[in-house]
Amino acid sequence: MYETPKVCMTTGGNSQVVCKSFALGCKTKPIALKSKKGFLVDDSVATYGILRGSGKALKHSWEQGHDCWYIDHAYFGKSKVANRGGLHGYFRIVHNNKSKDMFRVIHDIQGDFPSDRLDSFNLDFKDWRGNGSEVVVVPPSNAMGPYLGISPPEWIHKVKEEIKKYTDRKIVVCQKQKGRSSGLKEYLKTAWVLITDHSNCQIDALVNGVPVITTSEMRKIGSIKEIENPIMDRGFLKNLAYKQWSRAEMESGKAWRELNDFTQ
Repeated sequence: MYETPKVCMTTGGNSQVVCKSFALGCKTKPIALKSKKGFLVDDSVATYGILRGSGKALKHSWEQGHDCWYIDHAYFGKSKVANRGGLHGYFRIVHNNKSKDMFRVIHDIQGDFPSDRLDSFNLDFKDWRGNGSEVVVVPPSNAMGPYLGISPPEWIHKVKEEIKKYTDRKIVVCQKQKGRSSGLKEYLKTAWVLITDHSNCQIDALVNGVPVITTSEMRKIGSIKEIENPIMDRGFLKNLAYKQWSRAEMESGKAWRELNDFTQ
């Protein structure tokens, strides 16, 4: 059984709601990160997102040799923006093991879980794309990229240059736009493959029958060298469905129990 972490919440609405739910299930009380700079906790930490000091607290905990848990939007059944205790969807919880040499914000694809949780979302899986005119490139966000040591503009340039070595297909860049649609849904209609570092957009692509290539070691899928013959595999999605929980499941202690039972 892991030591109960310090559950740290910021002033953000999602953080306030989610951290209180997770703390309840861990049978502890959340503590406040009161400023954007936050404060450093020399203990195990669980928190939501990376803004307002939460990301700094997580990395400090892990770098000091503690386990920590990163909470963010789910892979399936994502919750909406907090509104008077809302957030009725799901959230992924990523365990960063103190003994590992990589800090993660997403899960890898390992595991052999049942498909029941994935099936419960009734996703309309499309047949694999047999043709497509475009390579859709989705860079890290301007917040998460630097947090993980990635410059989004440099990543885009490097990936585009690598793509050109192996295909003549049109390259389109789809960047996350705060407050408005990124256009990903439309791009996926004509996409041959989607390339990203770690973005959750890879889930949308796979559901729509578009193969993905990822550049992150957190979850390595395929290679740009294979762009004309990309891997068509989404069997691992059932494993990801077992790495996310609703607020009710957090509050009941189910999430904490399963985090202790599963190998993350």
